[in-house]
Amino acid sequence: MNRLIVSIDGNVNTGKTTLASVMQERYSGFSVAKEYRIVEENDVLQRQILYMLQDEERIGRKKSDLILDRSIISLFGYAYWMFRENEIDIRKELYNEYIKSLENGKNAVPNRVIICRQTHELVKKEYCKNHVEKGTDAIYVSKQYYDMQEEFLNRFQDAIGDRVIEYNYSEQGNMMDLLDETKNVERYIFLYALRRAVDILDEDSIVSIEGISAVGKTSLCKEFEKNGFKCVEEYRCVDKCTEESNRLKHQIDYFLHSIHRYKQTGKIVIDNGILENIAYTFYMAAIQDYGLSFVENYCNVIYDLCEDKKIDQMIFLYMEKEDNKRRKLSDKTKTRDHFEKNMELWAGEMKLAKFLSQKLDNKMFIMIKADKNTEELYKEAFKRFVYTRMEVKELIKLIYDNRHLVYSFFSQKRGAE
Repeated sequence: MNRLIVSIDGNVNTGKTTLASVMQERYSGFSVAKEYRIVEENDVLQRQILYMLQDEERIGRKKSDLILDRSIISLFGYAYWMFRENEIDIRKELYNEYIKSLENGKNAVPNRVIICRQTHELVKKEYCKNHVEKGTDAIYVSKQYYDMQEEFLNRFQDAIGDRVIEYNYSEQGNMMDLLDETKNVERYIFLYALRRAVDILDEDSIVSIEGISAVGKTSLCKEFEKNGFKCVEEYRCVDKCTEESNRLKHQIDYFLHSIHRYKQTGKIVIDNGILENIAYTFYMAAIQDYGLSFVENYCNVIYDLCEDKKIDQMIFLYMEKEDNKRRKLSDKTKTRDHFEKNMELWAGEMKLAKFLSQKLDNKMFIMIKADKNTEELYKEAFKRFVYTRMEVKELIKLIYDNRHLVYSFFSQKRGAE
C-alpha cells in the first residue's frame, strides 16, 4: 500500500486537533503534522502561498503515514471566502502554485479526506471557551464566514462523493477506518474537487494538444470534449512549395491560420496547435541549408501574428519512435499520407519539447507519455493543468532568443537520434 496522507479539515472548533490526536493513538504508524504556523503577511496571495509552503515541510520531508491537522483544502476555503465576500480573487494563482509544488515533488495531495462538521451554535460555544488560548479571530466564528466555509466544503464533498469521511464530535459512535481502500482519493479526483469547490473548474481556458503524427492528439481532444471542452479541429495545409521564398510564405500563412484558432473563448482544446508549424520551419531551414536567416524572418513575422493570443497550457504527447510507427499502422481512421516525412522531425521535436518544458517554469508546457488509454491521458493532463493565460508572444520570443540551439535540434548531424 502506498503512503497514506490523511487531511482533517472543517470550520474552526469542529474537533480537528482532537480527532488528529485520537487517530494517532489508534494508528501508531501515523505521525501528526500540527496545524499551520501563523504567517504574518499582508498580501493575501503571498500569505496563502507561505502557508502552502509549510506543507513542503509537513508533508514532503516526512516518510511515514501522516495525519494533517488542516491541509491545502482549508487554504483554498479561505481563498474562496476572499473571492466571494471581499472580491479578492487569488484562486487561480494559488492553484497554479500548488500544481508547481506538486510537480516539483516537494508536496503531495492527501489520499484520505476527513471533513469535520458541527453546528454553528456549538462552534460559537467552543469559541467562548478557548478563543483566548487558541487566539482565534472572531471573524472565523461569524455566521457569514461559517456559512461560506460550509458552502465550500459541501462543494468539495459533492465532487469527491462517498470517498469523504465525515466526522461530528458531538455524535457518539463516529468510527472511521483510515486503511479502508474504498476511501482512497486519487490525485485526479482531489484536484477536481478542489477546482470545483473554489469554482474555477469551468473558467475560460485554452489548451493545445501537440505531438508527433499518430501519437493520439485527436483522441485526447475527444476526451476533453467529453469533459466540457469545445474542440477546435486541426488545420491542415500540405507543403508543396519548392522555392525558398514560397516556403517561407507557406509556413507563415500556415501559422496564421493555426494561431487564429486561439482567439476562441470558453473552455477550448486545440487539436495540433502551433508547435508543429514552428518545428517544421526549423527542420526545413536546417535540412535545406536555408540557415538561421530563414527562421529569423519567420519568427519576426509570426511574433506580430500572436498579438492578443493567449494560452493556458500546451500538452505535448510523445512515445518512442518505433511505438509511434506501430500506432500509425494500427490506426485506420486517418490515411496520414505524410507520416514518414513527419517522423523525420521526431528527434528534433522531442528536443524542442524537452527544452520548452524546462524553460517555462510556470508549467504551461508539459510532456505526457502517450502509453495509456485516452481516459488515463486526460486524467494525467487534468491533474497537471494550470491557468497561466500566457501570451503566445512569450513562447515565440523564448524560441527566437534560443534560435541557435533550436536550429541545432533539427540539423541532420545534431538532430539525429
